[in-house]
Formats: sequence, structure tokens, C-alpha cells
Amino acid sequence: MSTAAAAAAAAAAAAVSAAAAACPTAQETARAEAAVVLEQPGLAPGRSLGARPPRVFRLRFRARAAAAATAPPVADRDAGVARLGRGVRIAATLSVLVAATALFPTAALRDAATAAPPAAWGAGDAAAALVRPAGYSALAPIATTSDALALLTVREHLALVLSVLFGYAAWRVAARVRQRRSGRRRASTIGEAGRALVLAGGVVAVYFAGCLVPRPMAALTVLDPDVVRVDFHSHTEASHDGRRGFTAERNRAWHRAAGFDVAYVTDHNTYAGAERGAAGNPRRSGDGTVLLSGVEAWSGGEHLNILGATAADHAFLAADHQIDDGAVERAVAAGRRDPVFIETVPGNLDALVTAERLESSMPGASVARVDAIELSDAAPRGLEQGDRDRTRILHLADSLNLAVVAGSDNHGWGHTAAAWSLVRVPGWRTLPPDELGRRIESSLLTGRRSAVRVMERSRLAPMRGAALALTLPAFVWHLFATLSPADRLGWLAWAWAAALLADAAIRWRTRRRAAVGADLEDEPDDDSTARRLAA
Repeated sequence: MSTAAAAAAAAAAAAVSAAAAACPTAQETARAEAAVVLEQPGLAPGRSLGARPPRVFRLRFRARAAAAATAPPVADRDAGVARLGRGVRIAATLSVLVAATALFPTAALRDAATAAPPAAWGAGDAAAALVRPAGYSALAPIATTSDALALLTVREHLALVLSVLFGYAAWRVAARVRQRRSGRRRASTIGEAGRALVLAGGVVAVYFAGCLVPRPMAALTVLDPDVVRVDFHSHTEASHDGRRGFTAERNRAWHRAAGFDVAYVTDHNTYAGAERGAAGNPRRSGDGTVLLSGVEAWSGGEHLNILGATAADHAFLAADHQIDDGAVERAVAAGRRDPVFIETVPGNLDALVTAERLESSMPGASVARVDAIELSDAAPRGLEQGDRDRTRILHLADSLNLAVVAGSDNHGWGHTAAAWSLVRVPGWRTLPPDELGRRIESSLLTGRRSAVRVMERSRLAPMRGAALALTLPAFVWHLFATLSPADRLGWLAWAWAAALLADAAIRWRTRRRAAVGADLEDEPDDDSTARRLAA
């Protein structure tokens, strides 16, 4: 166990031990709750509790207070748990989870092809690490949860939401059963419906916040100065499905925050976003994040990215937005350098065709040649196919000698980078952006399978069938197991700050109710009536 993990575990244990003495006992809580009057006949709307309540109200208060005062003490075996308020219990549970996952951590970064963490790389490979800025760890509950949600597949999203809803329903049913057995007053149907709506609204709010609210991003860093971190698939508002306001400069800022050196702008059937991005490039590639031009278009029913295509290559796209293979061939014959075609996912792998297969066994194929294939696409549907067909994608790449790449497929939503493509280009920092683009594309065409290494954020192991019922606990464990030491401290700080604030609010409410009770005690009433109401 590392020193950081031991420190996190010790901090969590100390926090749990220190919290118990600061909480009111169950007996004190019961007596305070007795001061809450659920029925207030005759009390006018808007009347302050500090005003003199009607006689029936005072009698009922005294009856309930007397019942609470004579209630038996909490059993010794339950005293330790009973002393913890609900907020403190939640904070203590989170602390235990933080400590337990620190003992059995999961690497936050891995090689997409081999699943090996960066520490397992050979001496000749470029070392890489996932870096979280201070603001990320300071907002650890928000940042880490949003990242974990962004890395789920479609099926995992559905399983997670359904698990939360069914878990809540089971909890409320169990609560009503306990209330019935104990004779306590149960919540009304309207009250239960209101709670359910609040939960559903909370789930929607979490997803919307993850997509729309700006926050610090985790970024990839590499030690080798000749390694370029590339995103081969991104969009701007120029795409028909791009987020409005997600300009080329916002695309650049997103990639800069995620640790990319280069991003290809591959809008659907248009070069407008790529042209605006190129206009803002630095003179030297090492002076800022570079945006290079490309386009995403149809070819035989499949989405292909054409790297290096610019507005000057408008003939590459036919009127129906299909790639015109003839126009590409004529341009190359006239001296244009070979463009790079990337098969994107999700897609039909059966339709994958390379230049060699087009020239030999499939002369009538309608799909343009493919030089590379996405091993990781950060869209939920792309992640799902990447998990399901990863072995097949790697087999195709090996057998057809294709480069494997990663694409964020970012359309302006969210602040999570799922994977990075690492390409070795010696001296790239001093190159002009256009020359860097040519070097990257040439590396893919000549190096093929060995040209790119894909690093990705670690995610849940794929689950199928009945195993999807375990998505919620698996999600929670994986979220905490991949935390950095600073993230763990951030979680502990937020959890205990929230618990202490909740405890302070309960104490204030307890004093408020006690003041109301003292006011009622000043009014003499018929003890027999109080005993009758208590019965």
C-alpha cells in the first residue's frame, strides 16, 4: 500500500471517530422531534410559531413531549449508531469507501489495445500520466462523478438510471412498512410523488450539469517531447448536430484543457469550422493547440473521416454528401498528397474495405479505402461498440495493417476526454501547423499499425445480461477506485463539510423548537385533557 493510500485511509478513520461525539443522542433527537406539531387546528395561514398557539395545539404538544420524555432509552447495542445523524452516517460511509478503494486502487489510465497502465510500458515507449489540476480536485465530487458518467455506454447509462429509480422505490416501500409496524404517521401519496419527482429532477440535473456546466478537465501529459497528442475526430457548431456557440476557438480551448496538442476538425460535409480553426493556429505548432482540417462524410453507408481535406478539396464530396472516389483518385493523380481515410465507430465493420481489397478481391466495392480505424470513440454509442468489438477491431487492424486511433467525437457537450492518440513526430514543436499535419498523415500512411498508440481513461468492465443489475455498485466502486490522493481528500472535505453544516442546521432547528416548547409550558392547561390526547 502506498504512503498516499495509507494517509487517505488514516484520515478517513480519524474523521469517522471524531464525528460521533459531535452529534446529538437519539433520545435528544426524539425529544426535539416531539416539539414538531403536525396538526395545527385553528392556526391561521402565515401565523408565526412564535405567536400564542390555540389551546388544542398546546395540549397536543404537551402530550407528545410527555410521551417523548418517558420513552425508553436506546439500547446499548444501538447507541453508537443512534448517535450518528443521517448526514454524519453518509459522510462516514463515504469515508470508509474512500479508504477501502485507496487500498485497492485502479489505474485511471491504460493502453487501449493492451489494457496495460503506463507504468507497465517498456523503456522505449513514451511515458504518460493523467493530470488533474487543483481546481479539479477541489471540486472532486462534481468533476469525478461527471467524468465517470461521461465514460458510460448507452446500455450502462440506462442500467444506472434504472438502478437508482428501483433502489429508491425499494427504500421508500421498506420505509412505509417500518412506519406501519411502528404506528408512525406515513407520508401521503402526494408527498411520495413529490419525493419521486425531486429524485427524477436531480438525476436530470446531474446529467445536464455534466454536459453544460464548465469545469476543470483531467488532461494527459507525456514525457517524450517528440510525441504529439492528437484527436482525430471533433466537431464545431458548423456541423448540423454541433452545439450552438461551440466555435472553433472553443473547440481549441476544450482540447487545450484536455492535454491535446493537435485536433482535427471533421465537421459533417463542411469545411467552415476547420477553416476558422486554421486561421487561429499559432505560427509554430509547439506554441499552442493546433486545429487541422478534415471532413466527415458518407461512403457506402459508413461515416469516414478524411484527414487533410480542405475547402480546396470540395470535389471530394458529391451532391449527396457521399465521398466521390473518382474525384479523390483524380486529385491524387494530379499531384495531391494521399488523404487519410479513417473508419469511425459506431459503424458496420463488415463494410470495412482497404485500398488493397478494393484493387483485388472487391473491385466493385462502394466504400472508399480505409487507412485507419477508431479503436475509441467517446460518444456513448461509440464506447459501446468499442467495448463490444474491441477484439475484432484489433484483429482487423492487425490483419489489414491499419492504424488504430482515438476520436473524441466532441460536438460541444461535456468536459471529459476519453482517449488520446499518441503519434511520434521528431521536432514537431518547431514545425508550422500545415507541415505538422502532413507529417502526422504521412506517419499514418507509412507506419500503419505501428504509427499510433491510443491511451484511454479506464472504464467499467463491459457487462451483459443480468450482470447489468450490478451497474450501480460497480460504477460507485470504480469511481472511487480511480481517484487520485488529492481527489480523495476533496471528497472527504466535501462530505464532512456537508455533514457538519447539516448537523448545525439540525441543532438550530432543535433550539428553535425548544423555544416554542418553553413558550407553551407557560400556559397552564388541564392535565387530564393532555393525558386523554396523549392516549
